[in-house]
Amino acid sequence: DGTRTPVVIGGDLNAHPDDPAVELLTRGYADVWRAIDHGEGLTMPAERPTGRIDYLFASEHVHPTRIWIAGEASASDHLMVVAELEVPS
Repeated sequence: DGTRTPVVIGGDLNAHPDDPAVELLTRGYADVWRAIDHGEGLTMPAERPTGRIDYLFASEHVHPTRIWIAGEASASDHLMVVAELEVPS
């Protein structure tokens, strides 16, 4: 991105990891799940997740330290992605 500005992008993309939209984002930002290498990050359906459609991406100036799935099946049709990130000051 040419700057040292930390950037974090997160959201329900309704797209699986091999979708062109996800691949486009990974050209400029690290997929936090893959960066930490912590399982598959399955978030949907909430009752018994078999797919991944929720993501966190981070610029090179953000260092992910931990990531997990949170929430309860009754709160949504899929589960939340939560992460701890180190951002330089």
